[in-house]
Amino acid sequence: MRYKISIFLAAALLAVFACSKNPDSPAEVIVIDDSTPQPVLFSSNLSSVRTTTKAVGAIDRWSGNDSLFVFSLDRETKGVFIDNVLAYSPSDGVSGDINLYNSAATAPNEPFYYGEGYYDFFAYYLDGAAINKYKENEAYPVGTPVVDVDQENNLITVDVAIDGTQDIMIAKADVDRDTEGIEINKAKVYSAYSARRGVKPDLLFKHQLSRFKFEIISGSQIVADNVYVVGLSVESDSLATFAVAGNIPENNLIESSHPGFLKLWHHPTPDAPLTILDGSESSRIKCPAYTPKTDTTSPRDTVKIDGSILAIPGKSVYKLNLDLYQEGYTAATGVPRDLEIDFANITGGTGAGKAEAGYQYKVYIYVYGLEIVEVKVTLDEWKDGGTVTIDPDEN
Repeated sequence: MRYKISIFLAAALLAVFACSKNPDSPAEVIVIDDSTPQPVLFSSNLSSVRTTTKAVGAIDRWSGNDSLFVFSLDRETKGVFIDNVLAYSPSDGVSGDINLYNSAATAPNEPFYYGEGYYDFFAYYLDGAAINKYKENEAYPVGTPVVDVDQENNLITVDVAIDGTQDIMIAKADVDRDTEGIEINKAKVYSAYSARRGVKPDLLFKHQLSRFKFEIISGSQIVADNVYVVGLSVESDSLATFAVAGNIPENNLIESSHPGFLKLWHHPTPDAPLTILDGSESSRIKCPAYTPKTDTTSPRDTVKIDGSILAIPGKSVYKLNLDLYQEGYTAATGVPRDLEIDFANITGGTGAGKAEAGYQYKVYIYVYGLEIVEVKVTLDEWKDGGTVTIDPDEN
């Protein structure tokens, strides 16, 4: 059975209106019927401010086919009200309508408030990164991520395996945000009582990984003429556990392990599909035209790589592997360069001294030749994070 749940930017007022029969009454009287069940309505929004369509990599705009999963827990008993139910994202943009699915097998969790219960709402998006993949669920067109339930600590977690392309996002409805400007007993939000007064859970999805984007700058004319980037990867843990519902700590990331290098996927040309940067001729990136540093009248040319790497946050230094190919001098797989993204050298950062969840960092890579490369990092949009530059000529 399928239930369509409508999402609106403004809350819908669920009330029964009755006009006073007194002709001298100065205003209409609103009567709210607190005796009937009320449907559970959601808002779904992205915390990102950028709007580019996802194929592989970070989500900045819903596509309508993104599989979200929703939990709701009774605030007092900690019992499950909505149990890991599939909901498709809005069809376009950063907010809109979603479809919440249910079945006869999970009938007690149908999306209606009953009685006096008060609930908390959570949702998550794994972008296909569930480590146990998905268990089969005949009620859904896709399976359900396998979660771990810690009843003693009232915590629900999920394990993921990331490859640098998945965007992990988690949402929790915030009572203060959803009741701003509304006179209501906040202790009774979210419930049939609050639904009748126009309050609904707004699921604001927040990115849980750090995003690295890259720009290449030629440090010499020789580089500009015939040097290519044929490989780029960032070291990060590849397995992680995230808290998605319940008594979530301040940081949704519970633990991570299994370090490895996450490879870059990018668009070799604007119209080309996303492809892994693997040394093949079709995927390699030519270094840009050379602008001498003494030319202060012109900005230095860069190649803005149309792709990104999403990594586990929390480190102050990330190893970066860069493979450079020069026509006539190296094998097609290039010469490897071992570099670092060092947050001690970040421009425009938050002062945290490390990569933070939900922040995007622009990494400038200065290539002076096959042997000399440097990195600079700066915060970029997503959330403003900073810039890191790799430039051996900086000093």
